[in-house]
Amino acid sequence: MKLNQVHIEKDYGWFLGKFDQNKLHRHYAIQISIPLQDALSVHTSNKSFTTRLPVLIQSNVPHRLAINSMHFLLLINPASTIGHYWKTSTSDSISQCILPPAKQLQETFSRFSGNKSKSIESIDAIIQAYDCYCQSSVHSGDERINSALEYLQIHQSRSISMQ
Repeated sequence: MKLNQVHIEKDYGWFLGKFDQNKLHRHYAIQISIPLQDALSVHTSNKSFTTRLPVLIQSNVPHRLAINSMHFLLLINPASTIGHYWKTSTSDSISQCILPPAKQLQETFSRFSGNKSKSIESIDAIIQAYDCYCQSSVHSGDERINSALEYLQIHQSRSISMQ
């Protein structure tokens, strides 16, 4: 595979490659970082650790990564159903991750062939398979708003008081 690939889907995006500089930062996305060759060092304001395991970083947690070799970085929208799966998988803000999808992703990279499109499909299939599949309102919106919009759609010709 080529170095420094970026792939973006509706509720997530991923990066595969190397990066030289990484300052302490935070972002809305949930992050899964997977070292592919060497250990990954994770630094926060109150702890540091080095691991060869995948690392799960929850939304808005300040962190800095250090790795000098190939690395897989997955960023997920926490409000999506895929994000809900990862958000509810641990109460820790940063943790080494031994969940099945993280291990499957790490193992997938050791089996990569030269077929780029097949590799991307394999990665996406693993990510998309771990969805919370719940019917939580976080995914469907506020039912009161949905009902009001439905009412307005049906009664377009009427004047409706906003009081």
